Amino acid sequence: MDKELLEITGRFPGQVGLVAEDLVSGERFSLEAAEVFPAASTMKLFVLGAILEAGADLTEQLPLLASELASGSGVLKDLTVGSLYSLRDLLTLMITVSDNTATNLLLERFGFPFFQDYLGRHGFSQTRIERKLSHPGSADWTGANLTSPADLAGFLRGLWSGQLLGEPARSLALDILRRQHYLNLIQALPVDGDQIEDGEDPLVVYSKSGSLRRARHDCGILVRGNRSTLLAVMSRADLDLSFNSVNPGAQLLWEVGAWAYRRWLS
Repeated sequence: MDKELLEITGRFPGQVGLVAEDLVSGERFSLEAAEVFPAASTMKLFVLGAILEAGADLTEQLPLLASELASGSGVLKDLTVGSLYSLRDLLTLMITVSDNTATNLLLERFGFPFFQDYLGRHGFSQTRIERKLSHPGSADWTGANLTSPADLAGFLRGLWSGQLLGEPARSLALDILRRQHYLNLIQALPVDGDQIEDGEDPLVVYSKSGSLRRARHDCGILVRGNRSTLLAVMSRADLDLSFNSVNPGAQLLWEVGAWAYRRWLS
């Protein structure tokens, strides 16, 4: 294990699991990679992958159902019930603004056995997708969906290599992930987020974050020129009770992202 990375994770007042990998050289570091954490919104990666792999008609329209409205992140909860949205738009909202209602609509449309079959076929053995997000019928949803740094890293590695999805589904998945709004992994980097979004900075980020009380996660692939790095970082701490942007979990993500940038991308 890298000394600096050990110091970063050692400062965190809780449990950390991570995978950090240079996809060019193959250099790899891991810590508690097989540990299972509440997935939070990182489970949406597997929802995206399963639906795209199935070759679903992305022009199919689903109505916004009152029964699937969810609190937390997203915009659909504030829009008109009964409005129609395509599968493609729901997948985009699910990833880019982490829309929980969009996720629930997709879970309802395809059903939990569909996603469990996907996870089993691809060997994501530490991941479970069994309940909807922030659902009115669920009194305690925080631990319903589970995953591990190893499974998140396996998904991203398979997506990047083309093993999980063929074209054009792979390019669509990467395009959606590139537009994700919550870029925790680059907050401490010497880059400008607006310039990255506008394509004016050579760094490209394909990522998905996830947050719950006591848990902060992020995973993604950072690309700069011909260099590419995979990160999957998950954490939980009893002290982290708020969603304030400055908390130990967020700072952990910033520091790991900065470490990876210095080591492999700068």
